[in-house]
Amino acid sequence: MRQNIKIGRADASQYQELMSVLDTSFGFETEDDRFIHLLPKLYRPEYNPWENNICVFEDGKICAAVGLYYGKYHICNETLLYGGIGNVAVLPEVRRKGYMKLAMQAAIQEMAENGTAFCVLDGQRQRYRYFGFDNAGAYFVYHVTKTNLRHIYGADRKTGITIEPIIASDTAALDAVYEYNRSRALYAERSRDALYDLLLSWHAAAYKLMKDGKMVGYYVLGADGKEVREFTLSDLSLLDEAVIAVVDGAEQYGVRFTFAPHCHAYCDFFFGICDWMDVAGSCKISVYRYQQVLHAFLQAKALEHPLPDVRFTCLIHGWRADEQLEIICQNGQAVVQPTEKAPELELSHLDAGNFFFANHSKYRRELQNAGAGLLPLPFFLFSQDHV
Repeated sequence: MRQNIKIGRADASQYQELMSVLDTSFGFETEDDRFIHLLPKLYRPEYNPWENNICVFEDGKICAAVGLYYGKYHICNETLLYGGIGNVAVLPEVRRKGYMKLAMQAAIQEMAENGTAFCVLDGQRQRYRYFGFDNAGAYFVYHVTKTNLRHIYGADRKTGITIEPIIASDTAALDAVYEYNRSRALYAERSRDALYDLLLSWHAAAYKLMKDGKMVGYYVLGADGKEVREFTLSDLSLLDEAVIAVVDGAEQYGVRFTFAPHCHAYCDFFFGICDWMDVAGSCKISVYRYQQVLHAFLQAKALEHPLPDVRFTCLIHGWRADEQLEIICQNGQAVVQPTEKAPELELSHLDAGNFFFANHSKYRRELQNAGAGLLPLPFFLFSQDHV
């Protein structure tokens, strides 16, 4: 008998059913594993997760779901609507029926039609390349050990900074974290109401840095106790004291600190004290409106160093539409505009994503005048903002 298949969103009455499908699909069996504890910022009932899931219904029952979560990404003075894909879930008993493909295609079609500039996700690379996503962006990872501190500050090092957990009732600390995020040159907009749950997502913990009874910064520590995912101070002259407090206060021998490349003051400091550093990819993206996205991220590139004088044309066969663009950087200013000029490069959707945003692209070698100083463009998203 042929099943009645429908694609759409669930409603509030199906919240428990939706959560059961997600947890079962991912094999989450213990209470700590469940999505509501892994990502409370998305799945607590007060955040209406049923509104953010495109579901496949089989005879009225949810059997697959793709989370599609919208947000705003601020870059210098520009704001982009972006989507985040999460919880790509299909019940074991209905797999191989193409339901994941149906839900993903519905999500992509919705974003293509509603003005979404780009979408991000995490997951196995080849699996999501089928849907237009590939690796993008970079961040620096600085490994700092207690031995580093001993050589730099001595065995009897001291700090005037203390560390306290941020708790849900600490509205002053959460207000400060909210404003720290808004002060960044690049940031994903965060709901103040869901901020505490966001900080604790991915089983992380948040701490405030205190000096003389006042909060002077905060950091987010990953579940392994080794990764500082966010680290911000109101006064950079306190960096030495803050690092001593965080590293010496850790249970682990060493701690990893992560920063976007344009955070020059932090990067310079941590490069000077670290044992070693890595460059890691930020996440996977799919761009739907290249003109808008390239212009915004060229402003971000200018935060790293002055833009080189560059002019070139490209034809992008994008997932949403073809875009024939001219990219002009002159005297530190960037323009991205439609053009009828013959393209110097013709790129598929995936190749264009690699060309502009990945740490490696063979096509950049074909356009010598783009220069190493322009590409890749610096996409970055904090771990707590991933879905």
